[in-house]
Amino acid sequence: SAQSLNGSNRGVVVDGDYWYFGGINFYGAGDNGVLLAGNNNIFEKCVFQANRDTGLQISRYDTTAATKNLWPSNNLILNCTSYGNADRGYEDADGFAAKLTVGDGNVFDGCIAHHNADDGWDLYAKVQSGSIGSVTIRNCVAYANGYLEDGTNAGNSNGFKMGGDSMPGAHKLINSVADVINNDRSINGKLKVVFIEDYRVSNAEWIFAAADVSEQISTASKEASGTGNMKFMLNGAPTIGTMDGANVEIVEEVGAENAFIFGLSSDEVINFEQNGGYNPMDIYNSDADVRRVVDQLVDGTYANGDTEMYRDLYNSLLNTKGGNRADMYFILKDFRSYAEMQKKVEEAYRDKEGWAKKALLNTACCGKFSSDRTIQEYVDDIWHLDPIKVEIEE
Repeated sequence: SAQSLNGSNRGVVVDGDYWYFGGINFYGAGDNGVLLAGNNNIFEKCVFQANRDTGLQISRYDTTAATKNLWPSNNLILNCTSYGNADRGYEDADGFAAKLTVGDGNVFDGCIAHHNADDGWDLYAKVQSGSIGSVTIRNCVAYANGYLEDGTNAGNSNGFKMGGDSMPGAHKLINSVADVINNDRSINGKLKVVFIEDYRVSNAEWIFAAADVSEQISTASKEASGTGNMKFMLNGAPTIGTMDGANVEIVEEVGAENAFIFGLSSDEVINFEQNGGYNPMDIYNSDADVRRVVDQLVDGTYANGDTEMYRDLYNSLLNTKGGNRADMYFILKDFRSYAEMQKKVEEAYRDKEGWAKKALLNTACCGKFSSDRTIQEYVDDIWHLDPIKVEIEE
C-alpha cells in the first residue's frame, strides 16, 4: 500500500533466512519495495511497482555488519518484474539492486526491469565498503529504464550498471601469472597466457574459430556456464568442463566420449552446501601440488615479492575471512580431477585422427543450440507470448 516519501518506509525488510515470497505485488512503498538483507530467501513471480526507491534491493540492514560473510547471500530472485519505481529526485530508484554490502551467491533469474527512474539493475561497489560478492544475472531483460511510463526522461538509462571494485583480484592475478609465464625462458615460447580485455563479438569471432579446446570450468550447480561453450562447440572445439549449465546439454548431444568432464556433480555440491563435510584445508595439507599453487598467491611469486596483493583470494580458498564459507566454489576439491582430465586432453590431442573425429562430431551435433529453438522456448516458457498474425494487404 502507498506510504509517505520517507527513507524508513520500506515495503518489507527481510532480515531473516529461508523465507519464500510468491506472487506478491510490492506497491507504493515510501522507500524500497523490499530490502533483502537475509540469506537463502526466494522471491518468485513477485512485482515491485511504483515504489519511491529501488523495487528490490539486496544489501545489509544492520549497519554494524562490516564484513562480507555477514552480508546477504544465496538469495534467488526468480521470474520477478520491477517497474515504475521512482524517487523524488530521479536519482536512485532502480528496478533491482545488489550493491555496496552484498555477499556471495545471489541470483536474478528470468526477471524483467523496465521504466524505472534510474537503472534496471545496479551492481555497484565502493572502496569504503569493499568489494561485493558474486551476483548472477541470468535470462533477464532490462528496457526503457531512465524513462517513466508517462514518457518522463528520469535518469541514467542504464540497463545493467556494474562498477566499483568488485572483481579486480582475479583480473590482476591472470595478468600477474602471464607476466611470470611469458617471461620464463625455460618455456621458450611454447606457452603464452593472454588476458583479452574488452571482450566483444569482434574478439569472439577470432577466439571461437582458433580454439582447439573449450574450457568451461564453472562449479557444477552454479549455472555459470553460458552460451560461449555452444559457439566453441560449433567451431569444433571439444569441451573440458564440469556438468554445469549448458555443458550438460552439450554432453547429451555429442556424447560423453567426445567431451572431457571432471569435478563434482551438482548433487555433490549441493550436499556439501547443505550438510557440510568439506574442509579445503584437508586437501591443502594432503596434496602438495595444491599447496604449492595456493601458497604462490601469498609468497610473492605473482606479485613481484608482494605477499599481500592476493591475500583475499588466498583467504577465500582456505578460511572464512573472505566469506561465510571457505572455498565456496569447491575449487580445491575439483583441482585434482581437473589436472587429471587435462592429461587426458593432451593424450587425446596426440591422436590426430581421433581428435579430428571429436571436433567434427562437436560441429555436427550442435544443431540443438540454434537461436530459433532457444527463442521459441523463451516465448513459451518465460515470456508466455502468443503469436500475432499480421495480414498484409496486397
